[in-house]
Amino acid sequence: MSAQHRIRVAALAFSAALLGAVDGGVVRDCGSVEDEACAVGGVDPASLLQVPRGPPSKLASPKPMRSVRLTPDFDQRCEGSLAALRSRRAASPVSPSAMPKVKAALSSEGFGGKCIGTKVACDSQTKGLVESKKMKQHALWYNMPPQDLDTLTKFHGELTDLELPAYLKNLTYETVTIAEGPAHKIARMMYEATKVDGVSEHLPRELRGVYWMKGNPIPEELMVIQHAQWFEDEGLLVLPMAPFSWAWPGGKPKNAPSDFYSEDREAGLSQLETLVLGLGAISSKFQSCKEGREHSTLPKVCDARCKDDLAYGYMQVHQLGNLTEASDFGPLLGILSEIPELQGASGAWTLQKKPHTEGGTVFRRVIQWGVEKSCAFFEAGSYDLVKVIDADGKFVQPWYDEFIEYIGDTPLMAWTGWRDAEHRGFHAEILKHVVDGIQDGKYERPMPILQC
Repeated sequence: MSAQHRIRVAALAFSAALLGAVDGGVVRDCGSVEDEACAVGGVDPASLLQVPRGPPSKLASPKPMRSVRLTPDFDQRCEGSLAALRSRRAASPVSPSAMPKVKAALSSEGFGGKCIGTKVACDSQTKGLVESKKMKQHALWYNMPPQDLDTLTKFHGELTDLELPAYLKNLTYETVTIAEGPAHKIARMMYEATKVDGVSEHLPRELRGVYWMKGNPIPEELMVIQHAQWFEDEGLLVLPMAPFSWAWPGGKPKNAPSDFYSEDREAGLSQLETLVLGLGAISSKFQSCKEGREHSTLPKVCDARCKDDLAYGYMQVHQLGNLTEASDFGPLLGILSEIPELQGASGAWTLQKKPHTEGGTVFRRVIQWGVEKSCAFFEAGSYDLVKVIDADGKFVQPWYDEFIEYIGDTPLMAWTGWRDAEHRGFHAEILKHVVDGIQDGKYERPMPILQC
């Protein structure tokens, strides 16, 4: 099975767990990434969220949510890739009984109690914002000052309208819109569409603008930070998923950084679908590099001699925007590989400003993994977050030209908004219904294994 096929199945599994009820909790790969109904156990995607068309006041209750698990059937249909992985594990000199010792040697215990990497913080760093009533519990787009719908609609009309993928179409009831266009046009629209009165002007100038995810192995290209809530006293930034906040490739650039890309829209669409459906929020606790070294001993990217309170940021993901809890995506390694020992894995994400870059133009987006919940030491998947449009809407050179050269003729795709105000309202009602149901205990928590 190809790399982009594997990432597609993983993305579908995660999307289904977040906003769907998967029949029996089984996710199967039926050999065709276009067969989404088969990919979730033969269930019609329209039944994953039992919300009828009609007035929001008549919303029905979704089915109880279940955790996603992979089965031998999945393994057989994946051309033996997981079986091969498990056979390599079986042939390894490390027996299951020895795993605790191996994990201890690789953990902070093996280094005299010191984490040689980044400490994993499971307590939500944004919980205090909710307790002090500075933010609502769920940082979702409908709890933010609204983006101008006329602007979103205008921008969508200047791009090529795309058909919604099956999951996105059925789970949002065709309320949202996505489109594709030239990279330079999408980048400009991202800057303009996310400049919202009462929001972006409160962020530090260094964090405003459009960033290129240079070297990201996952098929994602651009993102903005400026459509976020900033809390200066706490040094906290809270970034929800919103229209034009992210852009994905509609193909494979000539020098794409990994095989996760596809020649067509498939790989980019799978990422678009997952993020728009998942609607998680990302938070980052910013501080000086010296303070950051309290959490990260390696890698040492930022300059600890500089007094810059934006030099280091510890990042957390909050499922469905729930700021009282933090997620840990480390266990996904165990789910996808079906190696039980990896289901206790952990992950840590940090932003570290690279020295000798002015105006917050380059951060290293450090991604680390570990075998215990307290320390992530193995770096894999890191990339540079490079500013290509600044706070004033001007191109940042040489990065902008380098990005345009890299992307070439490959178009970019974006979530552009909603079909109209009524559809935006209906989408919000669907999300509120699901979020409230989880909060009240009516529905199971999506992907509980990811709870830190």
